[in-house]
Formats: sequence, structure tokens, C-alpha cells
Amino acid sequence: MLTFIQFDEWLSWIFPFIRALSLLTLIPFVLSPVPMMVRIGLALFLGFIAMPMVPPIPAATSLVGVGSLVAGEILCGALMGFAIMIVYQIAAAAGRFISQEMSLMQSNLFNPASGTSEPLLSIPLGQLVTLMIFLTGAHYHLLYAFIRSFQIAPVGSGFLNEATVIYMMQQSSAIFLVGAQMAAPFIAANFIVVFAFSILGRTVPSINVFMLSFPVRILVGFILLGATVTLMGRYLMQPVEATPERMLRMIYAPEAAQPLMTP
Repeated sequence: MLTFIQFDEWLSWIFPFIRALSLLTLIPFVLSPVPMMVRIGLALFLGFIAMPMVPPIPAATSLVGVGSLVAGEILCGALMGFAIMIVYQIAAAAGRFISQEMSLMQSNLFNPASGTSEPLLSIPLGQLVTLMIFLTGAHYHLLYAFIRSFQIAPVGSGFLNEATVIYMMQQSSAIFLVGAQMAAPFIAANFIVVFAFSILGRTVPSINVFMLSFPVRILVGFILLGATVTLMGRYLMQPVEATPERMLRMIYAPEAAQPLMTP
């Protein structure tokens, strides 16, 4: 039979496991490409290494109390996963805007990371985000943010409040804002091309400017894509670097003045 100490140690491991599994469920680069058993094994490992940082678990005297603790850990992991998803949604929004300006909205491809069909340019931009996370070492900071989350938001602490909801809405607005900034050169170039062909259509009515503009828009778009790929990487770098801090602010004190990543 389990002694009280063994049961307490078991609880200090199972709740980090639940939080880690909820987090991994929303991370794109481990969502669809990684089998479920591998994700469970990774969550077990994350729960094991986070176990020394877990403070004493609040005593639950009923099944409802245990269920509330489990639900809290699921919500906590989901909020941190949402903070990571924001960066990928920025890349997806930029890809949609650029694909629309390049007349590529009908050229959808299957994205193995999300398991859905997405515009042509959303997939490589999402892969660029994953590459930036691992090349810049941001994955170490994400791991540290997960472990530190048990210090600032222990098991059983109430972390979902009005300030958290407002912070989520503010951070979600960056999806459209940064995506539009990344696509701004393509919007401007498409406006110039469409304006030039509209003048050509008024000057020479016999020319089908609608069909003629498609290859020109695609050609100009790909030339501009090659010229601005570094600029788009810079736009994505700031949200990637801010992701660990965003993960912690999602679950605790979004209005805190001091960085939460600092012990």
C-alpha cells in the first residue's frame, strides 16, 4: 500500500504531468507530427523534472476538490500553450494576407503541423517560426518558463481573472497587427500593380487585364518575398523572444512591472 509520503510524492508528479500534457496539446510542432504516446512520454518527463519545484499540494477532501485541481492544471497548461500559439497564428495571418495579395488563396496545402488545409505561404512561415525557436535557443527558455510556472502559479492557485482575460485579448490583437505589418510591402505592391493595370484597361479596352494581371502579381510577389524574408524574420523574432514571459503572464499577474522570468 502507498504510504502518505509516497502518495504526496505521487501527487507532486501527476499534477505537473497534467499541466505539461495540456501545454503540449497546443504546441504546433508537437501537435500532429508527434504520435500521442510520444507526447505522453514527453509530458511524463517534463512532470518528472518539474517535480522538485512543485510546492506542497493543497489537500483535497473530496472528488470535487480533486477535479477542480485537475481542471486548474489543464487550464493553466492551455493558457501557456495559447501563449506559444500566438506566434504561429501571427505567421499564419501573415501568410494569408500575402497569399491573398499574390492571388494564391486557392492554392491551399495540407499542413502536417496543424492537420488542416492552409494557404500556400502560411506553412513555410510557420516552419520559419519553429526554426527560429530552436536556432535561437528559445526552447530552453520555454522549458524554464514551464518549470517556473509552478513557483508563480502553484497547483490550486486561482490564476484566471479579469486582468488575465484582458491580457489575452491584448496579446491576441498582435496576430492581426504583426501579420499586417509583415504583409504591408505586398499590399502596397499589389495596389501599384492593380492600379497600373486598371489604367491599362481604360487605355486599351480590348486587353483582358484581369487575366493578364495574375501572373504579374505572382511574379512581383515572389520577387518581393525574396527581398523581404529577412524583414519578416525580424518581425517574428520579437514575438518569439517574448513568448516565455507571455506564458507566465497568462497565468499570473499580467500587469506586473517586473519580468516574471527573473527569479
